Amino acid sequence: MKLVPKKQQWELAFEDWEILLDRADAKNLLQDPKAVWDEAWRQAVMLSTQIVSANVEADVAMKLSTQLERKMLR
Repeated sequence: MKLVPKKQQWELAFEDWEILLDRADAKNLLQDPKAVWDEAWRQAVMLSTQIVSANVEADVAMKLSTQLERKMLR
């Protein structure tokens, strides 16, 4: 019996994203590297703000999240 390695979280997330693109009839985005990069960048900003919010006091989290969004989404 051959052992199949467990998929990493990013691989599962990518498969979910491909399913979402298929449902939205937006598979053509995979042919546009800039669109893919834009989506990845926005996800990085969202994850960064969530990590900040989960690990610091609310008032500090609000300020840091605002700064992250301003710097990264201009």
